[in-house]
Amino acid sequence: MDIVDEVVYRFEDSQDPEHVRRAYCDLFSADSLEARVVVKHLVRLCKWEDEMDCNDPIINAKYESLRGIIRNIKKQLNQKPIELGETLVEEQI
Repeated sequence: MDIVDEVVYRFEDSQDPEHVRRAYCDLFSADSLEARVVVKHLVRLCKWEDEMDCNDPIINAKYESLRGIIRNIKKQLNQKPIELGETLVEEQI
């Protein structure tokens, strides 16, 4: 079973925003050769470097949607740490 099947069928997670942010930062470390290889592959698939428009609106929409994946990865990597636990507890008291 590959990782995609694992997370779809067997993995349950709370999706805590700070945990997700840290996971992205750990996974996509700029110092990691493997991370650079994977991101370069994703960039090529999404046509990130080639943002020219073609005459076909469906193709444009497809690649714009795929570029959204790269934008979301960048957003997670550039996000500041999220402090949820202590702040919410203090407000409830």
